[in-house]
Amino acid sequence: MIEAGACVKSILLGVIAMLFGGSSGFQVRNGNSCGSASCLRVTNGNGYFLTNAHVAGTKLGHVVSVTGVNIEGADVTVRGVVFAAGYIQGKSVDWAVIIVQGDALETIRDLCAPKLVGPADGYDDWLTIGSPRCERPSVRRLGSVVDDGPVGRGVPAAISGQSGSGIFADGLCVGLITWSDGRSTLFQTAEALGMSLDASFVEELRDPRCPASMQAAWELPANAVPCCEYPVACEDGYHGPSSGVVQVLCLAGEGDLLADDSVDEIGFDWLSLLIKLLPLILEFLAERGISETVLLREVVRCKSR
Repeated sequence: MIEAGACVKSILLGVIAMLFGGSSGFQVRNGNSCGSASCLRVTNGNGYFLTNAHVAGTKLGHVVSVTGVNIEGADVTVRGVVFAAGYIQGKSVDWAVIIVQGDALETIRDLCAPKLVGPADGYDDWLTIGSPRCERPSVRRLGSVVDDGPVGRGVPAAISGQSGSGIFADGLCVGLITWSDGRSTLFQTAEALGMSLDASFVEELRDPRCPASMQAAWELPANAVPCCEYPVACEDGYHGPSSGVVQVLCLAGEGDLLADDSVDEIGFDWLSLLIKLLPLILEFLAERGISETVLLREVVRCKSR
């Protein structure tokens, strides 16, 4: 009983301790470039992570490192590859999706809290998790948020290393930090990402015949600079599957289009259930004379296996 109870508590503590407000963030390194990423989806043995093209690059199959922090406070680094990317110079299109597979995914699976992209209902309690100054992932709050166009604004100003950080609210990834103007955090809004994750839209925006009004709406502010000390040179255009699978992998409300999504990973909030069960489990163990000291010792032993 002690071993089973300790392992259950270990799992619960691991899930809760490694997630900030039910969300998770990672560091991405690509040569000299250092940025951030968030977990979008874990399904069918694949983990998909959202970052910026200027962090991971636009070359499909290119290898980058993805680092999270485990329950013991240790860095856990695995190999990921660029699965898809979209980028247009001077426009607010700058994203990449990294895929982590197999043993590498199992190594960091417990660190992931998948959050699909979607708009928030309001501007309260917006959190972002990333690697400012190329340090280990940490959480920050955003205030004074404006997201009524392709480029959203919030305070404080983003700093180097935050490129690719997800912004979280209402159980969704509501934005992708990409630039700073020295005063504000500039991010790609959920609505903009929903459009630019589509191959046909990116090519339409690149087309010289694209209406001037549309071009103007997607122009970057003149003083916007990437939140990355060594941004990677990117190739303009959409790179990756053209079938719409990238949108399905990223966007909230489209999980039913992906046949191999498991209900327990996407359709059910296991984290909330675990948090609610934790007091009951601890009470159950305490009633059977299992002390906190014994629990903690068993947690450490269980996690070290």
